[in-house]
Amino acid sequence: MNTASSAFRAIRSGFNFKKTSLLLAPALVLGLTGCITSPFYGQQMKSRFDPVPFTFWTFDKTKSVTVECAKASAHGGPYNGNGSYQPVETIWPTNKGQLDSFGSMVYDASKNVDIPSACWRNYDLGGGTNWITVLRVKQNGSDNGVYTFDKAGLECMGKWNGKNASWTSWLSHNCNKKYINTGDHIRTVFLKSK
Repeated sequence: MNTASSAFRAIRSGFNFKKTSLLLAPALVLGLTGCITSPFYGQQMKSRFDPVPFTFWTFDKTKSVTVECAKASAHGGPYNGNGSYQPVETIWPTNKGQLDSFGSMVYDASKNVDIPSACWRNYDLGGGTNWITVLRVKQNGSDNGVYTFDKAGLECMGKWNGKNASWTSWLSHNCNKKYINTGDHIRTVFLKSK
């Protein structure tokens, strides 16, 4: 994202520069690469054999997005460590982006993704849930700056993005999924299935 051109477009179109800068600043400070809005963290899939609807939003349409999977631990991380992830799908963001009211453009990388059976781990979570997996996304070879959400976080994101008419407004409202002990953002998505 080119901050200067975003600010220029905002001024040119009559928006308040201070407000525009305040809404873009959290994304720049936190190094936002993008966010996964589907699937959400903790989502219960009908079957581990069904494709998972996947959507990643990014500011950079020139770099592909790689979806990776691993068997999950009961706490949502990879069961056998970070080295156990395997590539599942590479998706290119669309060329046509979506503008917010301040001229910031985001692009989606969306596709139904089949998760291989080797990524699902049999584990009894109760309630008939017998399989778990964890997904991560890399853009340009890194998962730094990737944010994820649980269902409540998606609601929070929608509320603040809508209220302030900005793609990045949610960043200052703790909508994304975080580790309880450190407060660091979680870069993976934990899924369950029967």
